[in-house]
Amino acid sequence: MNSVKRRLPVIVVSLALLSIPTVVCGQDAAAARATFDTVNEHLDLGGQVYGYLNVQGDFAALTEKAQELYQQVHEMSGGEIPLPPNFDVTALLNQLGFDNVEAIGMSSIKFDKGFRNRAFAAINGERKGLLRLSGGDPVPFQLGTFAPASSVMAMEWHLDLAPIKDLLTGIGAQLEKSLGMDPLSGALQQPIPGTELNVEQVLDVLKGHFMVYVTLDETKNLVIPENELNFEIPGIDVVLAHDNGRTIYNHVKSFISSNAPPDAFSEETNAGVTRLLINLPEDASLGFYAPLFQIEEGSDRLLIATRVDALRTLSEGDRLSTDADFQHVATFLPQKGTAYSFASKRLYEFIGKFVQAASQGDEKLATIQNEFMEMFYGEPQAMGGMLANLNDGIYSDSVAP
Repeated sequence: MNSVKRRLPVIVVSLALLSIPTVVCGQDAAAARATFDTVNEHLDLGGQVYGYLNVQGDFAALTEKAQELYQQVHEMSGGEIPLPPNFDVTALLNQLGFDNVEAIGMSSIKFDKGFRNRAFAAINGERKGLLRLSGGDPVPFQLGTFAPASSVMAMEWHLDLAPIKDLLTGIGAQLEKSLGMDPLSGALQQPIPGTELNVEQVLDVLKGHFMVYVTLDETKNLVIPENELNFEIPGIDVVLAHDNGRTIYNHVKSFISSNAPPDAFSEETNAGVTRLLINLPEDASLGFYAPLFQIEEGSDRLLIATRVDALRTLSEGDRLSTDADFQHVATFLPQKGTAYSFASKRLYEFIGKFVQAASQGDEKLATIQNEFMEMFYGEPQAMGGMLANLNDGIYSDSVAP
């Protein structure tokens, strides 16, 4: 009986939320059309999908209703549900930052062998809350000159996790008002085991510009355990760069020195380049890997790689900007923003090899897997996408299967 009583408020809230109508504040036709035009200019018309939603004023109305429902549930629960009294739900939801979103839209149009997908969120005023996770002002992308033409996948992004810290602080302030305590601020100060950092400091340390790429090495075999059977795929190498990583390097070195046996790592300096090498057991299935962290004298750029050989791709061979598929995808995407991603046709080929290896010689299973992959992916093709903060909103653009 008590279980039914506890569930009743939840059921009532669910029904109430379903019954909330879309409430738009008094917005005249001219303003509504201006908002539509702002979104529409970033989208494609005449494609397979087009969607637009004007949400101006809806968020404020819904937060007010959510506040009313919260109070009702608190009163109906009779103390059986641990809800803080007089909790400001409206202020909490405003902390998320969606109250200044005016409209959102998306489109998808047939493109070559796949589709071009675009989306835009029109924002009135400064981004706040979770919307700040999309980064800062758009800057020219560097991925084409950083990653090698042999990259199977490559990504670039500007990371700033300060909005998470601000969000937790804001929510904690609301809990302080209603409960007389702030558990979230304490969580930010929680130390990370084995390091001299707490959670808040980790969020600060990770801030910066990242680039990463993945290449394949056909001369190496990577063993993938599957129950008691093993199958092999080409070796996978990863190289990651962080432009403000000296602090990360120092903390990683400190952590490994304090927690790993002496023979599990080594540090060497040569010609102004310092490398921290992680030694994996030779009998391990991943034994050809020797992960490393590298920092150069007079530079704060940190390089992380799966092994020393992986770093050769930084200076040897053509760059990704010379790859015909990358050039083709880049033709349709803006070259300034806060995030960029690319996957070559070789990714499709790699997935095919993975599927074939995973079938363990079962032709029927391999056929089914390949047909499913073709249905999901389509023809082999390159993919790309980007994200940018514009003066009037957040824009994303991608070409994909």
